[in-house]
Amino acid sequence: MKITCCILVNNNESTLAGCIQSVRPHVDEVVVVDTGSTDSSVPMAYELGARVYFYPWSDDFSEARNFALKHAKESEWVLVVDSDEELLWECKLSFREWAASLQSKQTVIAFEFLHYEMSDSRLLSVTHSERFFDPASFSYIGRIHERLIPANENDVKRVELCPHAAFRHFGYSSEFHIEKNVRNTRSLLKELETNPAEGFTYRYLSTEYYHSGQYRDSIQYAKTALSLLAGTETYSRAQAHYYKMMSFLHLDNALEAKLAIEACLQEFPDYADPYGIAAEICFHEQCWDDAFRLYCEWEQKVDQRSGIMPNHCISLKDTFWRHKWIAASQSNKIKDGLRKEVQQMKVALLIVHPQLETDREDLLDHVAAKCVGMTYEIGLWSNRPLIKSENDVKSWLEQSNVRLAEGKELAQAGSSFAAKSNADILWIWYANERLVSDWNEDKMLEAISSNGAVTVRSYSERLGGQWAEQRIRLCKSDDARVNRSVQQLAAGSEKELDRSLFAYDGLVLERPFLIPADKQDAYMDIYKREAPLQRLLVAFSCHRYDEVLAMRQPSDESAEWAVFQFYKILASINLGLMEEASVKIYNAMEANLSEQDMLLFIYLYGKLALNADIDEMKREAITLLKNTLESNPIIETKHVLTAESDWLALIAELQWKLGERKAALVTWRHGLESSAYTNETCAYRLAEAIYEEYKPEGLDKVSRALLEVFNIQDSEAQSLLYPIFCYLNMQEWAVLFLRPREPSEVGGRESPLVSILMPIYNDTAYLFESIRSILSQTYLGLELIVVDDGSDEDVAAIVRRFNYDSRLKYYRTAINRGLPNALNYGISKASGSLMGWTSADNMAHPRWLERMVETISAHPEASAIYSDYYHMDKNGLVIETKRMPAYKLNGLQNGGPSFLWRSSSLRKAGGFDESLFGIEDRDFTVRLALVGRIVQLQEPLYYYRIHEGSLSSKIETGSLGGWTELHGKLKRKWLYLSFV
Repeated sequence: MKITCCILVNNNESTLAGCIQSVRPHVDEVVVVDTGSTDSSVPMAYELGARVYFYPWSDDFSEARNFALKHAKESEWVLVVDSDEELLWECKLSFREWAASLQSKQTVIAFEFLHYEMSDSRLLSVTHSERFFDPASFSYIGRIHERLIPANENDVKRVELCPHAAFRHFGYSSEFHIEKNVRNTRSLLKELETNPAEGFTYRYLSTEYYHSGQYRDSIQYAKTALSLLAGTETYSRAQAHYYKMMSFLHLDNALEAKLAIEACLQEFPDYADPYGIAAEICFHEQCWDDAFRLYCEWEQKVDQRSGIMPNHCISLKDTFWRHKWIAASQSNKIKDGLRKEVQQMKVALLIVHPQLETDREDLLDHVAAKCVGMTYEIGLWSNRPLIKSENDVKSWLEQSNVRLAEGKELAQAGSSFAAKSNADILWIWYANERLVSDWNEDKMLEAISSNGAVTVRSYSERLGGQWAEQRIRLCKSDDARVNRSVQQLAAGSEKELDRSLFAYDGLVLERPFLIPADKQDAYMDIYKREAPLQRLLVAFSCHRYDEVLAMRQPSDESAEWAVFQFYKILASINLGLMEEASVKIYNAMEANLSEQDMLLFIYLYGKLALNADIDEMKREAITLLKNTLESNPIIETKHVLTAESDWLALIAELQWKLGERKAALVTWRHGLESSAYTNETCAYRLAEAIYEEYKPEGLDKVSRALLEVFNIQDSEAQSLLYPIFCYLNMQEWAVLFLRPREPSEVGGRESPLVSILMPIYNDTAYLFESIRSILSQTYLGLELIVVDDGSDEDVAAIVRRFNYDSRLKYYRTAINRGLPNALNYGISKASGSLMGWTSADNMAHPRWLERMVETISAHPEASAIYSDYYHMDKNGLVIETKRMPAYKLNGLQNGGPSFLWRSSSLRKAGGFDESLFGIEDRDFTVRLALVGRIVQLQEPLYYYRIHEGSLSSKIETGSLGGWTELHGKLKRKWLYLSFV
């Protein structure tokens, strides 16, 4: 069996190569007939192995086609292709095997044609054309829009649609269409003179007049075509109906358009276009229920593809989709019906990588609280095997509605789990994620109609990102509970729904940016198989900065290039590669980035200038930051959460470093006011600067300057004055702004249990006093856990003196493993929802826990709390009061010795880093700050003892490498925080 492809060409060098290459694998030979090309089309055809013939153009397409067929007369089959088309073959059978299966030589095969706008590759319409046939059995007639007729007039042409292929057509640029329209109309009118009773010519003229905007003429020619075309010419009749309907619509004659639609549907009830046109009419008439129904019917007809019919409205798919959901949002009847359907659905909730979850019980409680009123079942899946006998997996499976999902890939596991659960909705949920948006039927409907899109946020206190992921899918179901309306939500939802159509936001999931140390190896192993961006974020969150730098950078055109560049800069900073970080920042600022992406690197440049000893760089940064603020008064950065006040504070810091103190004070003030006095870091830094600037003139001058900046008529500003005056040790001014405390609601049986850890290694001189100060607290709901870290001294003997108090628990380790290890051991024994630790040589004020618990309970969003404290000497005499500033997340600030944290925050942040002995408390505080706010209590409630035997004193004299080495370790882990 021989197959020849015939191609007409005339100056098509831009598309000819793609055309020939698309058909070459499927045919035996390619015949190109050139009708007068002056470009490189002919040499190109020769080069691609085609046989080339020349035919002088006679303004008649059928003559040129038949000339080409003469050179394929020895072939059993011919494939006719235009030079601006490409064949798309999708079938396990080869083209040749499929052709061999065709039964009759009287059969002509039609193909689906996808017509694209050349300028932007937009799909304009879907039509069909007869292109595969026996060249001995058929020939062409018609000067233009030529058509096939049997060579033997007694034969009957049978047309079938090829189900395995389509042609992609790129000949429809707007400019070309105008030129082509003039040429085609001229040729068709000439054809009509020759044969005035030819229905096809009238149909084609209707098309041309429609495209040229001559709608009345288009209607007349369409009517004549319908009167002349035989009923068997269904395709051409459908085309005539389409241009008639659309022309009436363009003439704003909705009544006649409706009548034309009725006539078309009476003849062709499975033709999609009239449903879409009717839907648009109803939409503009605000007949919302009818519009929604007709849009849904249009989608159904497009999917069914009954018979060979054109699809012009496919170019309006996005518009139809948008209008459909505007109609739904305007119709209470439709929305109420959809809501009821969702309420009856069962959800298959697939938790991905459950071994990474830090708080299983909290997640299960969270899901139960969010899914109240819905039936759901939970599945577990990971790309690493989940073994039922393992303790962690066993704990999950002890829940009544939890099972393992089977499948090598996530998509396979999800489908399998949903099917076995007989679920209507599949929801993919990753470990450690929590739903922070409200859940309701409207949000679920929106997610389903938006192709299952949810927003995923992953942020620490300042750093992270957010993106959309496809997480929710409506499962195919024959269940009677799932009626046609909700099933329509899954149709045609390639594009995310415009959220402005609805009065609610979408579903938002949050996951922690920080990864606890005990989960980091598992994260790194599991996320090897995830997308590059996810691997990057995990590696950075696990402090694997070398691996971040080693990752392959996406191309400059990729949307992810800026994200990779940003985290590679921060990784370089943490590794001390400042020069490399500088180069990367400069490269980013010179790249072709979006305005929002560029903000990240401008801000980083300002931070880099602040840490560089180059005054000119600081001045350049100030200018750049100011210009950016002028053009972007509302700052919205992607991966660093900054506001205008942060940018102004950075400018002020640069000015201060340059000695421009007055200007800096003004800029800090503007920054504080722009935040409505909510930027505490800016407030404390401004207060420090005012104190330093005016202290030589006396404290009265300092206080007047502060009161000038902090408007006492503003409640937010006034609330800052007490802690700021306390911090500056100006107590006589602080008391003027001390607000009376509300009566405490903490106490009694509902008071949270507080676990106080007391690690000790041989330091027993003050142990009795320390234990007594904890057990004497006015807050009774506590447990004191003493961890004897392998001491040589008899710690147990002192502890036994308090055996009368069951709140005291004593544990001893076999050998000394260091303070961080002892603290982690104590945490493993603790039961409290709040925790803290105290040294065996320090003491607590009797109301320490009462006030700390009271304050943190008033801030449910807080992860931890710290307070001011006293320094005392070895004899217990107070030396000074240590006033603490608001916590600044710069990777170095400590929370001090008076410190409590939530157990739930501990599970997210992880325990003490045992590799950072001597500075483990600062690292621990940083991680708690990354998972929640650290609040401050401006009351000295703790006594920190200064003596030669304390760990701090030993570090001062060089133990553990001294503070310089310890700070170096901390910087290698957290230095990037100073730049964000």
